[in-house]
Amino acid sequence: MSDHLKAATARCDITPPSGIYHMNWGAQTHLRAEGVDLPLWCTALAVTDGSTTALIVELDLLQLTTETTDRVRQDTADLTDVPVEQIRVSFSHTHSGPSLGPGWTVEEDPMVPAYVSHLAGKVAGTAWEALRRVEPARAAAGTGSCDININRRERRPDGRVVVGYNPEGFVDREVKVMRIDRLDGEPLATIVNYACHP
Repeated sequence: MSDHLKAATARCDITPPSGIYHMNWGAQTHLRAEGVDLPLWCTALAVTDGSTTALIVELDLLQLTTETTDRVRQDTADLTDVPVEQIRVSFSHTHSGPSLGPGWTVEEDPMVPAYVSHLAGKVAGTAWEALRRVEPARAAAGTGSCDININRRERRPDGRVVVGYNPEGFVDREVKVMRIDRLDGEPLATIVNYACHP
């Protein structure tokens, strides 16, 4: 525990409009979002020890292109003055969001570029808000294990490797958890790392 740790979070809604292309899984029966079941979020965590500051931004998206991720990090760095090397952008890997990465979109969708063009500014603003809220905090970490994930690299009899089920394949079952609390014990943030594809 550091006596000098400060941390805070902020969130914004990044739900795209109905009708956006969202072919992110093989069994879908339609190509465009027909509505919104739950919102998609951008969550930013700011942590600082007074001399070094880091931002962790989590997006409820399947993926982004490297170009878009770099733009998000640069816009966030420009607004917050946190060096780009100290800004992490990651994704929850939801398959229920828009198709924004390479290899999924099979048609031109004007809604995707319009959505992406506003994303970097929203993320930067959320990170800036988290940074302005930092307060004294403490952190702890631990590890555990979970066995619901599987190796999905199935080798077919003809030698082809497909996305499937490979019970003999390597799987990382380690779960890493970091919890950040306010000094009164109220949780501020939890970070979980797990190679999860059930």
